[in-house]
Amino acid sequence: MLVLIEKLASETRSTIAAFVEGLAQEFYGGRPERLDCDLWESRRFQGREFVRMVCPTSTFQEFLIRHASTGTGISRDTLKLDFRSGQPVACLIHRGQESECSPYEIETICERCRKNAAVNALSDIGPPGGSSAQRMWHFCKLCEDEFSSERERFMQEPPFRADMSKEQRQAAAEEWRQEINSHMSHWALGDQA
Repeated sequence: MLVLIEKLASETRSTIAAFVEGLAQEFYGGRPERLDCDLWESRRFQGREFVRMVCPTSTFQEFLIRHASTGTGISRDTLKLDFRSGQPVACLIHRGQESECSPYEIETICERCRKNAAVNALSDIGPPGGSSAQRMWHFCKLCEDEFSSERERFMQEPPFRADMSKEQRQAAAEEWRQEINSHMSHWALGDQA
């Protein structure tokens, strides 16, 4: 199941992250040490932007959906995307009310130029400040080509020297991976990060 939170027009990812953090504190009665929610790609639906929330534990996402679906809900609309009998389904949750909508009307947005994205670029680069797991970036074709070129350019000079021990090489590789992560995330997201 994908959970997406409405992004207001003037917001950045950090303000949405603060909103999610507030919900987590409400749910857990304080911020749990193991909460690791990342905001990844964006989708467009009915002229509004929604940001995907990625959380390693489904418990918080289930809380968010349950909280958004009951009473007056939460102050933002939420999209829930899933599969039923092998077919994609989507549900808009607005002020506590769920209504099914067409998953085909939900468009993925290029994370670089903010136009519709038709291409996915798999990368081992995680989100800014997030995990090191592989991350699927969503780009239009032009931005995907630029992403590949920029990453290739950046990776031309690995930080290894012949006199390094195995431990030094591992430490340098991790530092280099973090540097690539930071550089490419900033390249892709720019001021949105």
